Amino acid sequence: MKALGLLFAISVGVGAEPPTLAQATLSLSSATAPPGETVELVLAHAGDGSAVAAQVEVVFDGERLAATVLPGGGLGSHVLRTAEVAPGHWRLVVYLPTVGPLGSELARLRLVIPADAPPGAVPVELAAAVVSSGAALGLPVTLEPGSVEVVSAAAPVVSRVGSVPDTGDGALVPGEGIGVTVTQLVVEFSAPMRDPAGDTAGDDVTNPANYRLVRDAAGDGLATPSCGAPVATGDALVALASVHFDASARRATLQVPGRALPAGRYRLFACGTLASTLGTPLDGNGNGNGGDDFAREFSVGLTNRLVNPNFDHDLAGWTVEPPTAPFAWSPEDVEAAPSSGSAELPAFAASGQSLALAQCVAVSESSSYRLDGRLRIASGIPALPQGVGLVRFFASADCSGPTLSTVMSPTVPGDTADAWVLAFSRAVTSPAAARSAQVSFVLEAGAAPAFTAELDHLRFFESGIFSDGFETGSLARWTAHVP
Repeated sequence: MKALGLLFAISVGVGAEPPTLAQATLSLSSATAPPGETVELVLAHAGDGSAVAAQVEVVFDGERLAATVLPGGGLGSHVLRTAEVAPGHWRLVVYLPTVGPLGSELARLRLVIPADAPPGAVPVELAAAVVSSGAALGLPVTLEPGSVEVVSAAAPVVSRVGSVPDTGDGALVPGEGIGVTVTQLVVEFSAPMRDPAGDTAGDDVTNPANYRLVRDAAGDGLATPSCGAPVATGDALVALASVHFDASARRATLQVPGRALPAGRYRLFACGTLASTLGTPLDGNGNGNGGDDFAREFSVGLTNRLVNPNFDHDLAGWTVEPPTAPFAWSPEDVEAAPSSGSAELPAFAASGQSLALAQCVAVSESSSYRLDGRLRIASGIPALPQGVGLVRFFASADCSGPTLSTVMSPTVPGDTADAWVLAFSRAVTSPAAARSAQVSFVLEAGAAPAFTAELDHLRFFESGIFSDGFETGSLARWTAHVP
């Protein structure tokens, strides 16, 4: 009780207006371990050197962890006093009999994970903190809690495969045929995965070399059997631009470079070289033994001619018209995908202007195409602005010279009530001699007041009956037949 009394005594300020003080921080580290193991979390202090004493409550699930509190390596001449208020609730007090600056590492929490602990994160919270300065003033305190991630010692497995855009059912199941234009593949794991600094380690979840994507280029079936085998004749290796890992979701997002995956059959491998944070290699075939590849086959039903159609990271590949139009990349995605975004025209007000995102794409003459995309407009009025798709065909390969023909989609007028709507939808036939097309997604401002517009999932693809993989839930392009 003498220590507590000292702490509260020096935390009471006297006199007039107190000086401005730098904020102190008390933080806990985190750890990952399987059941039956012991881990240590460090309670650390950071500040400007004015702090001399601290008190804090450490709270966690006492049924999932058992604690012992030890002095920290930076305690110095300070004294650490502890009290277990209840299972999973400790009070820590750090003080000096005579005033002196508080060190950095104040205490170590030695936590035992029971042998029967279920997998998952156990938060270790900080609460009711008081940090006092040598001027007998209480400092503002920032608290940064820690956690213990309890993981299975078993080999990790792939728990889900998905895509951006989503295929319509939340997962890319074995043999699935999809009708969306995929720019990202998603691989989720059953356990925390190794993610050291950089992207080159042999077991790193963000190393593109630990994945493999092959395409049936010859149309005679996929034959590449594994990550380590040579790419089979007739298969083509699809390079992956990058891999991003969300540790909290155990989700690796594989970025396809440039255009979306073209129509065809694919086999995706997550290689057996991947490992959990415990160093256990991936169990790709789910037989309980690690070190083998995971494989998932699927097919894509259409080829989007547009580059960067889903705006995953930026507006690369798109031309802004006019060049002064304030289009910008936004993290707002039509499916709320955390790894993708959209093209945004924020708070724009310019009566009578037309603003567009455009691309020049290669086409074949006398061929059928389809144009569409997703659009969200916030204008507050029902009629303006208007969204319209525009396709202009050229005999040149670079959209130069005389226009052979122009096709315009129906307009989408006005505010969309915070909903993403299907827009720019139009079937298009290229004229004879056409070699390129300027594809534009246009916003006609008219007399609209300031408005915000967002575009996403823009498509211009060669249409065909088998480009619909039933992902929309619609049978509109199919005809029932009873023999």
